[in-house]
Amino acid sequence: DLALSALGLACDFTCALPAPEPTTPAPSVDGEGTLRLVDGTSAYEGRVEILHNNEWGTVCDDDWDLQDATVVCEQLFGTDALEAKTSAFFGQGSGTIWMDAVSCAGDEAVLSECSFDGWGNHDCGHNEDAGVVCSTCFPTCFGETCDHWTTHGDSCSTLEGTYDCDCSGCACAAPPTPTPTPRPTPCAGCDQTLVLFLTTDYYPGEISWTVSTQSSACASVTASG
Repeated sequence: DLALSALGLACDFTCALPAPEPTTPAPSVDGEGTLRLVDGTSAYEGRVEILHNNEWGTVCDDDWDLQDATVVCEQLFGTDALEAKTSAFFGQGSGTIWMDAVSCAGDEAVLSECSFDGWGNHDCGHNEDAGVVCSTCFPTCFGETCDHWTTHGDSCSTLEGTYDCDCSGCACAAPPTPTPTPRPTPCAGCDQTLVLFLTTDYYPGEISWTVSTQSSACASVTASG
């Protein structure tokens, strides 16, 4: 009896303890609002598709602009948008057109936070599917991109060599545009300063134009009119 009483007392202290709380929140099952880019030439461009009610659909290009595209690129990659594409630039999608008349303020964390006409409310066809081209210049320098710091006087080589930033994909890392080589001319190597003579000495009413160079290495060209 004493042993059973002791067991019951122990249970009073241990069995009534609350269950421990989970240390991490449960992950989202359906991925509501997830974005993907489809039919681009790289992972960083394509037709914008959004997941709603476990179904992928497209975004109409009514009012679609660079500010809207930037929210897409920020949500997917943490980068800016280079272009906002309209008129099914990356081909027509299929299924539901989920969003229309999207208007982002620019500080939204995800596209679904932007103003739009409501899920599935639209007056569009898939020939109006919206797309984006995202920058591949990532914020690897103290939370900013290399291009951001070059506007403050730094160079890509300094940022990479001194601060271990990754400037690949940024404008400052692009090779300089080569200077075009002048095309050779028929009188290469000679002084091509042209002198134009107008004479009317030979025949009244007839004008003779003589074009010649200052160098004997070039032949004179004469045309009578």
